[in-house]
Amino acid sequence: MRVINKFIILTKADIDCLIEKHGKSIPSQSFMTLNGFFLINEGRRYSYIVKVCDQENGQRYPIFPFTLKVLDWNFWDPSEFTGTDDEKLKKVRILRDKIKENVIALVQNYKITASK
Repeated sequence: MRVINKFIILTKADIDCLIEKHGKSIPSQSFMTLNGFFLINEGRRYSYIVKVCDQENGQRYPIFPFTLKVLDWNFWDPSEFTGTDDEKLKKVRILRDKIKENVIALVQNYKITASK
């Protein structure tokens, strides 16, 4: 298990998403990959897979067969942010807001595509 970046916890709290309810650690990369394989083995199918990490780390994720579209959003890794705590917090807020913009655009695009 890895500890969740404290700046992620703070920026999620800004928008009333309290990570503490879910614990302050996340599964390791190998667990997430295995979990992905469990989903595939259960016969689950996905229209979209969104990878939010860089290309190098994205190569470690499982392949989801029959997926219509895999989106590589290539966001920065907040654990690599430098500067004072205030500067890091500002960078994480920018990252959070950019992810939100992308999710909203994806949902809007999906609605347009699905209605055709």
